[in-house]
Amino acid sequence: MLGRFGFYSNYVCFIFPSIYKYIYIICFYNIVINLETDMNNKIFEIVIATINEFNEESDNKIDISNGRESELFGGNSEVDSLELVNLIVEIEENISDKFNKNITITSEKAMSRNTSPFINIGTITDYIEEILNE
Repeated sequence: MLGRFGFYSNYVCFIFPSIYKYIYIICFYNIVINLETDMNNKIFEIVIATINEFNEESDNKIDISNGRESELFGGNSEVDSLELVNLIVEIEENISDKFNKNITITSEKAMSRNTSPFINIGTITDYIEEILNE
């Protein structure tokens, strides 16, 4: 590799010489965004695994068939507030184990948001990522 020659917008480009008198330029787009997406996917997988454990132990189930849009609380969800608290504690413990960082999902910050992080799986996943990035 001859070297990296710069950032252009969201691109990082590298120059590679060739034995055939050509120069290859390879550019990678949104490297940082892709890493953040990977983190979000890992969090999502942990949340889903925790919900699956919750569903095995609880009479009231959380339907995860809609993926990130699956409701956690309110609307059509069968989960009551005490069950939601238990689920959140389990999610916090599983996230702490995976990322080696203690988090608190039910904070003043969460309660004062315009959009609750507890609406669906996607909102809690995004909120956990936000906490981990602080």
